[in-house]
Amino acid sequence: MVGSFKVPTIFTAVDKVSKVVDGMQSKVGRFQKSMNKAVNYGAAVGGGVIVASLPFVYDALTQYDDALASFRTIVSDLNDADFSKYQKGIEKVAKDTKRSTTEIAASYETIAGLNATFAKTPQSIESVAKANATLAKASRMELGDSAASLVGIMNQYDLAADQSDRVINVLAAGQAVGAASIKQTAEAYTVFGS
Repeated sequence: MVGSFKVPTIFTAVDKVSKVVDGMQSKVGRFQKSMNKAVNYGAAVGGGVIVASLPFVYDALTQYDDALASFRTIVSDLNDADFSKYQKGIEKVAKDTKRSTTEIAASYETIAGLNATFAKTPQSIESVAKANATLAKASRMELGDSAASLVGIMNQYDLAADQSDRVINVLAAGQAVGAASIKQTAEAYTVFGS
């Protein structure tokens, strides 16, 4: 053999991954334990909340039934099938405007009390109630106050229900370019509008 030659090699592997993975596993394990505790605690509390909220739910349903009954006195000539169309309108407006059905039913009563013509069809009062909810939100008024303002203005100008969006748009435009708020303008219209 002609001379053999050995090259010494030094190989060291640095394991930088195992330590990180071990740390991640322990953190995931702790997270899983805490989530299990939270879920168990949440289930216990949730069950208690459901039981505790039953009187509140009953009270809310009673208030809604009372508001519907009050509105129904205004449209008392309707049979159950016809009145259910109004009730569906109340639920639709409540959903669309993110208001409670009790509030919308009360606004139906206010609107119909101020102008019975608006309550002749479910569509008419629905459009006025929806515009009223929008006006109340924009002007930061209560639904009853905004209904009195909106319907008062519409009554002064003898406007039909389908003009309710036009009225609230004019009030909003007045606030955008003028110095008076929607609430101030609405109050002024009800005093001397026509």
